[in-house]
Amino acid sequence: MRARILSVGLFLVLALCVGSCATTPLPATRGTQATAPALAGEQPPTPPAATPPPLLETMAPPPLVETEPVLAFAAGGFALTETLNKTLNMLSQAREENEKLQETVAELRQQLQEKSSAVNQLQTQLQAGDEKVQELEAALRTWQADVLGFRDEMRQAEEAELEVLQQILTLLQIFKKEKGIE
Repeated sequence: MRARILSVGLFLVLALCVGSCATTPLPATRGTQATAPALAGEQPPTPPAATPPPLLETMAPPPLVETEPVLAFAAGGFALTETLNKTLNMLSQAREENEKLQETVAELRQQLQEKSSAVNQLQTQLQAGDEKVQELEAALRTWQADVLGFRDEMRQAEEAELEVLQQILTLLQIFKKEKGIE
């Protein structure tokens, strides 16, 4: 977009320069051919000395001068100047908009960098949390194995105690029979 605006502006400036550099011959007056107006500070060329014209010729109205090419050039020059001014204004506005967009981009990049660092920090915390959860799950599995193992041990101890008690009862019954106690 910027390149397009610059190319349009450059084209109009070149068109104005080329258009204003061309000289348009001025209409002829009284037998002489005049050219574009003299530059500032220069004296117009003096006509060659001639015999004074007769009185009737001086009193006659000057010949009709075609002013249309001059007016057309002036109108075209005004249109080009107006177009150039509009284009320069558009270019200025486009530059201002571009500067605003660049500022916005810089702000958004700064925000993105801040958010990226926050995301990185959160990812680090998440990884630490995941590691902690894995450690806790491993500890839980160990604890469960210990509890289940303890239950098995308790069961086995109780079964062994019951067997011993049963053997004691059996011995007591045998002892009772031998002693004759019923």
